[in-house]
Amino acid sequence: MSGVVEAPQRAPRRRAISALPRTLSFVAAATLGVVMLCTLGVWQLERLQWKTALIAERRAGLAAAPVGLSTVLSEIGTGQTVDYRPVTLAGRFAGGKDLRLYSTAYGPGWEIVSPFLTNDGALVMVDRGFLPDRSGRDVAVPAPPPGPLLLSGFARQPAGKKAAFAPANDASRNRWFWWDLPAMAAASVGEAAGQVAPVFVQLAGTPLGGSDAPRPIVPVVAIPNNHLSYALTWFGLAAALAIMAVLALRESPDGGRA
Repeated sequence: MSGVVEAPQRAPRRRAISALPRTLSFVAAATLGVVMLCTLGVWQLERLQWKTALIAERRAGLAAAPVGLSTVLSEIGTGQTVDYRPVTLAGRFAGGKDLRLYSTAYGPGWEIVSPFLTNDGALVMVDRGFLPDRSGRDVAVPAPPPGPLLLSGFARQPAGKKAAFAPANDASRNRWFWWDLPAMAAASVGEAAGQVAPVFVQLAGTPLGGSDAPRPIVPVVAIPNNHLSYALTWFGLAAALAIMAVLALRESPDGGRA
């Protein structure tokens, strides 16, 4: 019988101790990922509530009774949103230059914008409607009816600045790509522009001036609202990450080593 006593094997314990930091790091990273994904899901739910309220407000505005321009201007002064508010205008077209604003409302073409002088002395840029493009040539635009008129349409509040990828307006060639009301009024009637309303009016109803006149653009509530599907996607990814993390921990060689 040999007198040599073998030392106990302690390698598995050392391996388990050394695996602990890796396991904790894995759990911390997985938990952080789940929290971040859930946060994105909650944010999308908040966006869903905001977008749903905005769509409801827009639809209610389209269905509201029309008001005079003075009411619209008063509401703007108190910080209210008046975009797509039904409005009436009493006055006459100012006889200035008709402007062409590029549009794809009914295919490629131009929205015809004319200056309108109200009985209160305000100059309003009126979007008379859409005319299709004719192979890049200038479209013949019938003049608006003369004399006193009572117009109905929708007040629109432009952004007032150029979008990132929009072309620059070219007043000299009468090519407009975004709403710049002061510049458009100056290009149309010159120094006689005076007080320019901070909204333009999009005409409603039948073409003003006959069948060859610009076709009024029917306003629609076309606001994308996909936030619920986005939220479900983020929550689904969070659940998938949590399940994968649990399975990875269970299948690790030491029952907890990632």
